[in-house]
Amino acid sequence: MAALPLIHIPGSALVSIQLQSLLIVMLALIILAYKPYFNVLRSNLRTTNLRIKAGITLFTVLAIVSSLLTHEQSLPLTLIGSYPEYIGLFQWVAFLVLAFFVGDQVYKIKNSLALPLLASAIILVSIFSDRALIPSYFQLSGLLFQATNLALYACFGLALLLGNFQVHYKKRPWLSVLCFAVLTTGVFLAQSRIGLFAYALICAVTLITRPHMIKTMILALSAMVLITINLLSPNLLSRYQNEDVAHGIEYRKAIYATSIREIVDRHILIGNGAGAHPVYLNQQKEVPADIAKDLRIGLRFASAHDLLVDVGLMYGLVPCLIVVLAIIWAIRHYWHAFSLHGELSIGLAFLVLLTGTLVRVLSLIITPLFVLVLISGLKKQTPCRS
Repeated sequence: MAALPLIHIPGSALVSIQLQSLLIVMLALIILAYKPYFNVLRSNLRTTNLRIKAGITLFTVLAIVSSLLTHEQSLPLTLIGSYPEYIGLFQWVAFLVLAFFVGDQVYKIKNSLALPLLASAIILVSIFSDRALIPSYFQLSGLLFQATNLALYACFGLALLLGNFQVHYKKRPWLSVLCFAVLTTGVFLAQSRIGLFAYALICAVTLITRPHMIKTMILALSAMVLITINLLSPNLLSRYQNEDVAHGIEYRKAIYATSIREIVDRHILIGNGAGAHPVYLNQQKEVPADIAKDLRIGLRFASAHDLLVDVGLMYGLVPCLIVVLAIIWAIRHYWHAFSLHGELSIGLAFLVLLTGTLVRVLSLIITPLFVLVLISGLKKQTPCRS
């Protein structure tokens, strides 16, 4: 799933996203159809806590019921999703299948540089493809088609890198430093406020929990990258002005308030179905003036910019509460993994992905990674020692 951005057709974001969506479903079908893979999936499900299995089953049943009973869109769009991300019922089921299939292997990647290197390569290609626009006021999106998704993807790679940086630096010092520099550059060039917050969260946790040498390196490299980029792109920090941030927060609060009101009014039991767009958010009479003004010029909301609210809109209040309980369960697990075993990388990656999913639209790149790390946390594995 981390390699999905490599499925990229230059100049055709829509076709690229459709191919990524199709590939996710095909991988899940292969797991279900190929007996050795299916046996692995079945074994992983058998070892899952009974309460977790009951919650996942209830979530899936209510998702299917909401999707089949919806009147907001046609059945094909409900099954395969609609523009812009094409996340329908098939994709949600595929996320769960893939997560349970590989969830038991997540901790085995913590000592490997493979994923940070993959993320660095994708960021490098993105910078190269958009290089002509970098000196101007421009948010880098590259292979991920959206700047915040690129920033969060870079932060995901950074979390895996810095969470176990001592091991990586001991084995491949220059490669580790290069990965850090490239991923940090990607975060700053994306100019995403959410991405910058996730980056600050990673650095703060690492600075608190890791040795002095690593702290000094993080601060020095971050400062060097920021100064260099600011020289190349003087408008880099303009998106972080107080008035812009304040307006963004108020706008987001209005989105959440309107969407939660729709859940309470219409979706206590069942929702609009998988992939359905919010109803109230796209009706001028239901939204505050700022949002209504955007609707009048043609803007349409495909998401409520929050995974929990989106789940409530699509599947109803009960599945939303199931996801809340699952997140709490996973947070407890990752905290215990850190406090008892000193394992930080996967928990830090979970925090980054959680930050992204709670304040961003659904994404074919970020959302399945979040589901994977969430399921891994529900499995309550014991981290292997370095």
